[in-house]
Amino acid sequence: MNQNSSVPKWIKGRREEQSASEFAGLIRGLLADGNLSEAECDYLRDWILRNHGILSDPMARLVAVEVIKLYQPASSRSVNELARVSELLQGYAPRNGEPVAIPFDDGTWINFRRKRFCLTGVFTFGSREVCAAEIEKRGGIVDDKVTPGLKYLVVGAEPSPRWIQAGYGGKIIDAVALHGTPDRPLLISESDWVAALAKNAPLRPKGSPPRTEEEVAAAMERFNSMLGEVFPVPIATDQPPSNSPDDSEVK
Repeated sequence: MNQNSSVPKWIKGRREEQSASEFAGLIRGLLADGNLSEAECDYLRDWILRNHGILSDPMARLVAVEVIKLYQPASSRSVNELARVSELLQGYAPRNGEPVAIPFDDGTWINFRRKRFCLTGVFTFGSREVCAAEIEKRGGIVDDKVTPGLKYLVVGAEPSPRWIQAGYGGKIIDAVALHGTPDRPLLISESDWVAALAKNAPLRPKGSPPRTEEEVAAAMERFNSMLGEVFPVPIATDQPPSNSPDDSEVK
């Protein structure tokens, strides 16, 4: 009988969380001097093979697989390869309170209408309720969980104290686990999401008269003024606006 089959799921989950935390701590120790030596790379690779349960965490697996792939005879391992993996490790286990490097789908054209969104993390823009309302005003649908059919997982600029790891939580783990599958949601940063809000005006009730140019300009001015209060640094808003003729109405 498989000994692991009798272990309750919550205990297995706790073990996986501890392994991921230990993995991050080990990486920080190895990179304390800012570099990854060949000997440290070999040590880390052997640790991963001894603690293969770490591979059940999709975020940790992205890093661990690259370390294992790098393992070659020392004579054929290039300095550039070590530097690349070192940078990847620093992104997973940053020092000095810096955020974890989440694999965002940068530059994605975000479409709101009839698309499913999920939110995670703490948003500088406002509370979860405020953020969800902005999505729904633009015809989007807000889900509580990462499920098949989800189009976007939007990650707040600040980590949530409820995340199971210091830099990411269960929703991010679930989304990253779907990478490489047709159902994977796109990972969107808060700044990209806010830029998309600025380019997608809230929908109007069916039958409402079209907005005048003055109304559109006034609405954009109010929105940009609000952004200036929330984000002192300008947010890029070069996402092309939707030109669909029926995007101005709620169906």
